[in-house]
Amino acid sequence: MREPQPWFSREELGHIVTWKMMRGTWRPRNKALTLSNDELAVLDATVKGCFALKRVADSSKKVLYEYEYSCADDDSTLAAIKQAINSVAALSGIGPASASAVLSVYAPDLVPFLDSPMAKAITSPPLGPIKFTTKYYLAFVKRVRTKARVLEAARALWVYAAASSLLHPNSRVPRAELKDSSPLPGLDCTTASLSAPAAAGPSQ
Repeated sequence: MREPQPWFSREELGHIVTWKMMRGTWRPRNKALTLSNDELAVLDATVKGCFALKRVADSSKKVLYEYEYSCADDDSTLAAIKQAINSVAALSGIGPASASAVLSVYAPDLVPFLDSPMAKAITSPPLGPIKFTTKYYLAFVKRVRTKARVLEAARALWVYAAASSLLHPNSRVPRAELKDSSPLPGLDCTTASLSAPAAAGPSQ
């Protein structure tokens, strides 16, 4: 990605929109509208979108993973994501889903792609019928980040258990120690699954 001034060209937007439609519903008019944007308008919109994220992208990558995803859920970060999505979605042929695809190229750890199968997979509680609006997207972001945080905790527990069994093959880690070392408030390591979490694959 271009630094220190990140931006996308009209041609690049066209490629991203094509990729997104190949994973979901093919709408030729959307690509035509995307390519009809003035090059300077694309430059301006994508610069604004990337810079809105740039202010928070670095701060979301904490050394301690337990803070990584919670950082993305505070009001200031969600406001930055909203600003970024709205900036790019102001272009013709670009909605919040396409804008999320564009911005996820720049900040994949901060901006998840609004993927229909993934949104449908969120069931507890469900997000409801998919709406390609900024409001729906922000709700999607919060749920994805929360789930990612839980999966990171599960991965950490699996690594901890695997390492313990290698270093101390003839002993077991005391349950009390596991419970006290829980990386997430309210998560009991003694009952959490230690199997490696499966990754969900996006589509649309």
